[in-house]
Amino acid sequence: MKDKHRRQFLNSAIGAGALLLPGTLAYAGPPSLSAKEKKRLKQELQRELERKVYNVDEKLFRKVNRARNPSRYEGHERGHVPKIVAPKKVRALEAFDVKIEVGVEEMHEMQVFHYIDWINLMVDRVIVGHTTLTPLMTQPVVTFQLTLEASATLTSQEHCALHGTWESPATRIEVIKNR
Repeated sequence: MKDKHRRQFLNSAIGAGALLLPGTLAYAGPPSLSAKEKKRLKQELQRELERKVYNVDEKLFRKVNRARNPSRYEGHERGHVPKIVAPKKVRALEAFDVKIEVGVEEMHEMQVFHYIDWINLMVDRVIVGHTTLTPLMTQPVVTFQLTLEASATLTSQEHCALHGTWESPATRIEVIKNR
């Protein structure tokens, strides 16, 4: 199928299939296509439909996303920027909790096609904790226990299946030396 005709078909099918639920697509293209072409076209149509239904912005997948203004979150930032909850000061080599919640103003949803699949914790840009999540059965909240010898900067990254990778603002932890 020529690219122009393929695009026309996808656009018309997306318009006609916008009321279908993701995963329920039954239409697989013109009868003149081979089974392999129909399957590929159906998968492409499903992705296009999901992007349209879930408002996917392809530009979000080309970079690590951060809040433009951490004092005022807008749009996707509200539910995607990780929030780090940790003490400002800790004692050297004493364990303390670092809680990461995805979504600074609203908790990120965990649906079949729209979910957080992993969360990282970084100390001075080095990954020290990683967790993998599954849709439906988990929430995008994780707690790590850390010990630090010296003051450090914490950041967190998470990956949304539909909106790419997001990074938290840096959080500085001051370490008080034991006497």
